[in-house]
Amino acid sequence: ELSTILSFRSIFFTTTSLTSIGYGVDAPSSVPGRFFCIVYLFCGIPLYLITLADTAKFCTEGMNRLYTEYLKLKFRAKRRVKRWRKGTRSDSLAGNVNQVIIAGGDDDVAEFLWTHLEAAHFVEVPFLLVYGMLLLYITFASWIVARIEHWPLEDGFYYIMMSVLTVGFGGLIFDLSIQDPLSWLKAVQQKRIEAMKREAMRKLFETVTALHHLRFTTMQRLIEQTVAKKEDSLDGLDLPNAIIDPPTNISAFNATADSVCLRWKAPLREPEGKRFWYTLTYKTRNPHWIFGRNQATVVDFITGETYEVKGLKTFTLYQFSLVVTTRYGSSKPATCQEYTEPCTVPQCVAVEASSSETVTLSWKAPKKNNGPERYVIMYSQEPAPQFKYWNRYKCGASTRFTIPELSPDTRYIACVAAEHNFGLAAMSKSIRFRTRLWWHEETETGSSLLAPMVIAQKRLSIISSISNASALR
Repeated sequence: ELSTILSFRSIFFTTTSLTSIGYGVDAPSSVPGRFFCIVYLFCGIPLYLITLADTAKFCTEGMNRLYTEYLKLKFRAKRRVKRWRKGTRSDSLAGNVNQVIIAGGDDDVAEFLWTHLEAAHFVEVPFLLVYGMLLLYITFASWIVARIEHWPLEDGFYYIMMSVLTVGFGGLIFDLSIQDPLSWLKAVQQKRIEAMKREAMRKLFETVTALHHLRFTTMQRLIEQTVAKKEDSLDGLDLPNAIIDPPTNISAFNATADSVCLRWKAPLREPEGKRFWYTLTYKTRNPHWIFGRNQATVVDFITGETYEVKGLKTFTLYQFSLVVTTRYGSSKPATCQEYTEPCTVPQCVAVEASSSETVTLSWKAPKKNNGPERYVIMYSQEPAPQFKYWNRYKCGASTRFTIPELSPDTRYIACVAAEHNFGLAAMSKSIRFRTRLWWHEETETGSSLLAPMVIAQKRLSIISSISNASALR
C-alpha cells in the first residue's frame, strides 16, 4: 500500500511539474533530487509543448471540420426549402460558385480554389463559438471535480481555472490518499456483524431476565420483598405500565473533530432492581437537510454512565438522545447537543499546571494537517476585550507551552490556533482558567517545614498554662 501511494504521488508530482503548474504540495528536498528535477523539466517541457501544439492543431482541425459539416447541412436545408417553395424537383448542383462554401485548407480543393478564387466564400469558426465551447468545457470539468472532492461549484471552477492557466497557487488540492477499494464491502460486513451482536445481546438479556423472574411465583411475593427493602412500591414492580424515569444531567464534554464524550446520572428510581440498560441515539442537527435523509444511529446496551461517540463528521452539530430501556419498554429521552470541532484546529486544549504567575497549556495536533504547522496561543483577561487586543505567543511546533507574566488570582480566557503556509487556521475552543493566589504555593510547600515549629509552640503554651495553674494554687 505504501508503494502504491508513493507511485501515485510521484506520478502526480511529475505531471504537474511537466505542465508547469506546480501546486507546491510535494517538492524535492535533497540536492540530487533537485538536480534531477531541473534536468527532467529542461528536457520534458519542450517535448510537452510540442505535444500540446499537435493536440491544439488536432482540435482546431476537428472543430473546423465539424463547423464545415454544420454549414453544409444548413446550406442543403435552405436549398431544399427553396425548391419546395418553388415547386421544382431538380436536384442538380448547378449554380453560381458564390453559393459553394469552402472551409479549411485541404490539398484536394487547392486547384478549385485557384480557379474560382474570386467567387469562393471562405468561412472561419466564430470567435464566440470557440470561447463558448471553452467555457462549457471548463464548467463541466469544474462540476466533475466538485462532485468527486465534495467541494462547492465555485471552488471547483477556481481550481480548474488555476490549473488551465498553469498558475497553481495550491490553495485547493486533491486528496492524494489512496482509499481501500474494498471499503464498501468491509462497511457492509461491519454492519452485519453489529446487527448480529445486537440481536445476540438482546436475546441474552431476555434469557437472563426470564430466568431471574422464574424465582418469583406471585406478584404478592414481589410486593413483600419491596416493602421489606423499604423502597417505593413501584421500584421493584415488573409491570408493563410502570413509569420508567429517564436519565438525568446528560451533558457533552471533550469534543474533538471526530468524537464527543457524554456523561449522565442514573434515573432517580432504578427500574427492575438495576436490570436495565441505556440506549443512545444520535444524528446531525441540520434544519436544512435535503430530502429528509438524516438517518439516526443507535447504540444499544450501554451499562455505564459515560460513553464516547466516535466516527463523527467534523464541525457538525449533533443531537444526542438517551433513554433507559427495560424489557417492558423505554423511558422518555434526555437530549443534549454538541458541535464537533473543525479538523484543522488543535484538539483537546487543557490546563496541565498553574501557579500565581504562570499557566501550562497542552493540546493535540489537528486531525488534518495542511503542511508543516506552528502554533500560536492567544489569551486575555476576563472580561475579554476585542480580539485584536489579545496577547499572543508563538509556540513553534511544540504542543505544550507555559504562559508567563500573569497576574495572581485572575481569570483568563485562552485559545490555540495552527499556523501553516496558508496562514492562520480556525481557532480551537476557548478554555477558561484562574491563576492561584500569590501565597498559595508557599503555604503548600512550606507546610511541611512549619509543622514541627507549630507543634513546639503548642507544647510551650501548654507548659506555660500548667505552670500558671500551679502558681495560682
